[in-house]
Amino acid sequence: MVDKISKEQYEELCESKFWDSDDDFHRMLEEITGITAKRYTGYQYFDSYDNYVGDSNDDTVRDLLHNAYIKIENN
Repeated sequence: MVDKISKEQYEELCESKFWDSDDDFHRMLEEITGITAKRYTGYQYFDSYDNYVGDSNDDTVRDLLHNAYIKIENN
């Protein structure tokens, strides 16, 4: 799992969350951060160590990254 991502990657994730399908967003989230999605009434998200980091009903991309201890770098 990564411990930081670029500001551009963060913006790409936020844009994907808003515009793309859930499947596309979840694929990108896992590729960039290692956070995976598991379906329930929405989605639950888990880091690469299988620790729960949030859900699709209550958490923003920023919340997921914060809970997974992933920083956003300002390059």
